[in-house]
Amino acid sequence: MELNIQKDQNLDDDDVSPASRPPKFVLDSVIYNGEDINFILDQLKESTGDNDFAFELIYRATRDGDINFHKFCDDKGPNISLIKSNKNQIFGGYTKLSWAETGAFKNDDTSFLFSLTNSKIYKIKNATYGIYNVNQTYIMSYGYPDGILLFDKFLTKDTNRAYIEGNCYYYNTDESSKVNLGGSDTFICEEVEVYKVIKI
Repeated sequence: MELNIQKDQNLDDDDVSPASRPPKFVLDSVIYNGEDINFILDQLKESTGDNDFAFELIYRATRDGDINFHKFCDDKGPNISLIKSNKNQIFGGYTKLSWAETGAFKNDDTSFLFSLTNSKIYKIKNATYGIYNVNQTYIMSYGYPDGILLFDKFLTKDTNRAYIEGNCYYYNTDESSKVNLGGSDTFICEEVEVYKVIKI
C-alpha cells in the first residue's frame, strides 16, 4: 500500500529538537504546492481523536475522469477531498463516511470543510447533513444548504458550488456573511483529488 503523506526527508532530525520541530509533509498531489496543512491535520486530530495519519490517493479527476468518481471513491471509508477551482482557490472537506450512490443524507459529526488558500477550518454545525450520498447528478456533496456541491462534468461545467452561510457549517469569528470557498458563486473544477485517511 502506498501512503501519500510522509515526513519531509530534507529535515534533519539532528538539527532541530523534537519539541520545536514542526511536522512537515510531502503530499502526492498536483494541487497542493507546499502550503502549511498543519491546521487541517490538527482538525483531523480533534475530529477523530487520533494523532497519526497517512493519506492514500484514490482518485484524481484529470487522471481518472470526472464521471468515474464513484468507481474510485465509493466504500473507501474516511476520506479527505482536495479541490482547486478555476478561480485559483484550493479547498476541500473531510468525512468519516464512505461515499456511495444511495441518494440519502448521512449523519457525520466529525465532518469539516477547509480553505487551504485562506487557512480556514469550517466545523460541522448540523451533523444530520454531514454528507449527501450522491447520485449521477450530484457527484460530491458536503452539507446542506451550505457546503460543497460538485455536479456531473465538474471539470467542464460552471455549475459547482462551495460556500459557507452558517447553516450546516460554522463561520469563523472574523466572518459574518457568505464565504465562497470556490472564489465565486459557481465555478469549474480544475482538479479534484480524494485521499483515503489511514490511521497509523
